Amino acid sequence: MSLEDGALRGFLAQGEARLESDQYIDVDAVVERVQAAIGQRSSRVTARIYHRDRQRVVLPGETIISIAYDEGVPYPWIQQANGGIQLVNAGQAITIPSVDHFMPFEPVPGKRIIVSLSQQRVWVYENGAVKWEWPASTGIASSPTWPGIYQVISHVPNAYAGNWNLWMPNFMGVYQPILGADFTNGFHGFPTRGGGQILWGEQPRHARDLRLHPAQQYEHPAVVRLGRGRGRRRNPRLKRAGESDEWRVTRKCRLFFTRRARRVG
Repeated sequence: MSLEDGALRGFLAQGEARLESDQYIDVDAVVERVQAAIGQRSSRVTARIYHRDRQRVVLPGETIISIAYDEGVPYPWIQQANGGIQLVNAGQAITIPSVDHFMPFEPVPGKRIIVSLSQQRVWVYENGAVKWEWPASTGIASSPTWPGIYQVISHVPNAYAGNWNLWMPNFMGVYQPILGADFTNGFHGFPTRGGGQILWGEQPRHARDLRLHPAQQYEHPAVVRLGRGRGRRRNPRLKRAGESDEWRVTRKCRLFFTRRARRVG
């Protein structure tokens, strides 16, 4: 048994027409999923919503950095999408890169990590309910944590931060601040320096960490929302872009968010 292809595509086109102008679905992929579900006698099929690059008109007083912060996109990505611009003027139309650049893996519903920059706190959600909550320490003013919707894209057992000569255990990379650069921003446990000295922790036994299960690090990428508050968003797109991705953790932790982690060894 199967559905008539033309009727199914027409139905999907009607649904796609209700999306925002920069959103779309992969109709061919959804048709294939629907036909497979019918063959398996399954009644549930999901469709991922993708996002195109879009235009934004600069308002008086805005800068590249303020726009990037508002949009939840690292500012070097906006610069690169606009020919390497350094300044913007009121009334100028600029390109905002698609949030899909930061969601490279297929979303998995029901699980997410939310980090509040203002409250310095983390909430871990499963099926809409808080599963864990703990303090976090995010970037300093000269090396800030950038708000946005991201995914866990890598896991390094012990990553090295060359800028500060730090070793960061159980590093989980969540985004590249500069497109194509050989470093990633992410989570890690208590950092060490000089062969084992734990920094910022009272005792080694307190150095609990967040880990991504090695077997799941690519199959089930985490959604990570970095923002100023648990429920506050300047830009509502930040929620929609990452509604349905999955994280995996092994135990609670105190978190640090550090730039320029490189895999060593």
